[in-house]
Amino acid sequence: MSKIIIVKCDECGVEISRYPSQIKKNNYCSIECSSKHTYIKKKQRLSIKTEFKKKQKPHNYKGKIYTQSRSNSGKYVLLYLPNNHLADKKGYVREHRLVAETKIGRFLLKDEIVHHIDGNTLNNNPDNLQVMKKKDHDRNNTPLNIHKRWH
Repeated sequence: MSKIIIVKCDECGVEISRYPSQIKKNNYCSIECSSKHTYIKKKQRLSIKTEFKKKQKPHNYKGKIYTQSRSNSGKYVLLYLPNNHLADKKGYVREHRLVAETKIGRFLLKDEIVHHIDGNTLNNNPDNLQVMKKKDHDRNNTPLNIHKRWH
């Protein structure tokens, strides 16, 4: 059988009985005492270090542009365009596909791939992009990827 310990309420000083497992850093006799001490009142300011300033963004804000890494290749620049036909379910579009469509003046077909000529997937200059069929792209890159088959 566990021993009961007598402790004082941190807010009002009333003696209360607790089991050893119930003793915490702050001990209160009631919800009223707890709320007097812990809740933030209306118009009460938090620490200046933790408050958001005007136009400040949260630490995980990605904004309109960010890069996405793929496990088997390089990074790609993504733009936030939720109403675009190329947008994924989060509303982002790969910039190189958008630039290639603008360059050729039409939508890309399902079997077409945008190839980065210099191999740098972050370089989305229209002169660096080439639209080709997936079959041709795979045929051109097979000598580069031959080692991946054996590992």
